[in-house]
Amino acid sequence: MGTGAMDLVMVVDVESNYEDAFHQGKRFDPKTLAQTLDAVARSYGPRTRCIAIVSKHDTASMNVMRRWGYELLPVNGDRPQALEALQDELTDLVSHGSPQKLIIASPDPSFIRLGQQVAQQTRVAIWGSRESALLPVSPEIDNRPLEEIIPSQAVHQIDARLDYENLHFGLLKAGLPYAPQIIIGVVRKIAERRGKLQSITAYGDWQKVYIPNMDVDIQRELALMDVRTRYQINGYGKNSADMEIANDLRSLVEGSQGDSIDEVILGTQDRDFKPVIETLRERGKFVTLVGLTNGVSGYLKNAVDEIFYLDEWLPGAGN
Repeated sequence: MGTGAMDLVMVVDVESNYEDAFHQGKRFDPKTLAQTLDAVARSYGPRTRCIAIVSKHDTASMNVMRRWGYELLPVNGDRPQALEALQDELTDLVSHGSPQKLIIASPDPSFIRLGQQVAQQTRVAIWGSRESALLPVSPEIDNRPLEEIIPSQAVHQIDARLDYENLHFGLLKAGLPYAPQIIIGVVRKIAERRGKLQSITAYGDWQKVYIPNMDVDIQRELALMDVRTRYQINGYGKNSADMEIANDLRSLVEGSQGDSIDEVILGTQDRDFKPVIETLRERGKFVTLVGLTNGVSGYLKNAVDEIFYLDEWLPGAGN
């Protein structure tokens, strides 16, 4: 950086900002975050250092921040230790007269302590969540929500793909309610906690999906609930819906609509979906799995971002 004090050090906590947007049901766009804060940094002068705290699993955000020239601080279960080391480094920098301003773009309240420590030695801004902006800080600190700096982001968009035949017979064998209204109702209820559910697509060999002792056309019932259905004729010993869902999801995230989807809800218990889940996460999509408590493959549990168990969301289960 040459001699003299740096104009600015900026820390952008991508991981925490992602989680904050997610819980508010808003879209998180790392490109908008990187681009907007890069413009802010440039306005302070040429000698800047920008650091991005990113989950090691969030390859999409890592690639974006790297392209915009941010120094990456990957975290994976070691976040407290990594932040402590970073805060010690920043405190040492400030004590030696650099930088002229420190900006922390993070809703993590642990950064408040750092700001309090160095506010008498350099100008400090902490741009976090609406909640963190209400925390008491020294009057010298510019403490406000990041949303005042970053353009408002759209609602979190969700696409649901259900291996319906797999879920239906899983519930049937477990002696649990399995009417289509119940299954689809649970999926919608889970999605409502996040944002907007764009569509649900259910896959199955519909002539084999039945309700014992009842003449019910399940594919028709699903269509009446605005659920798209795909008819898959299964070969012996293999559910072809697996392959169709995987192909459709790859086409979705790699096509022109890929940027419009933030999360995929995948309803299945089949371990064969692990490769497509990895592809979705590499593309920056949050992946939620919906299955049964005693039926989800261990491979899937370790591959997705979050799991909801159908049997815990059925009527009377308390959710």
